[in-house]
Amino acid sequence: MYYNPLQVIYGFILVLFLPGYTLIQLLFPRKGELDEEFDMLYRITLGIAMSIAVVILIGFVLGNPSVRLFKRPYLDISLLGISAIFFVGGWYRGAYPWLGRIHPSLYRLAPKVSPDVEDLVSGKEITPTLVELRRLAKERQDLRKKIKEIERKSRISSPSLRKYWENRKNIYLQDLRDVEKKVAELEEKRTDEMQGGLSA
Repeated sequence: MYYNPLQVIYGFILVLFLPGYTLIQLLFPRKGELDEEFDMLYRITLGIAMSIAVVILIGFVLGNPSVRLFKRPYLDISLLGISAIFFVGGWYRGAYPWLGRIHPSLYRLAPKVSPDVEDLVSGKEITPTLVELRRLAKERQDLRKKIKEIERKSRISSPSLRKYWENRKNIYLQDLRDVEKKVAELEEKRTDEMQGGLSA
């Protein structure tokens, strides 16, 4: 039996990629949320695994004796429909900031770090500045860990690999300097906010 290559590609994307990838984007909308360095690889592999799970669940529903709709048109419509729902949900949560290039109204920002429970209990004022400060503090901590890990790998690597790790370290050091600069600016802004609140 002859298969059109375009049909094979369409089937692969629809069955083994699209539903799961859009679901992962819905669940983890922030870039770098799954992994700092290999985030896209995680999204693709998890997307394939989740696609298989989604297809199995849809197959159970469509193949139910009381439904009996396990035919290609219904399967296509179901997979495209569920993918569209996941896509819209992911867009709403800010997983596709590139849509803002099409039209500014389509741009949505992914959710940032949520306030700590202890702050909510103690009644502290949760401002965007404080939330951003905490996000940057975590990013700074992660960068410092990465730099230490790279220094360890550099010590035990061959000369050729050592150059690669040094380049990676320089990139992370620059990122760390940028984060620390932002933290200093936000801490100054936070101090002004607190003083303004006290004077009020």
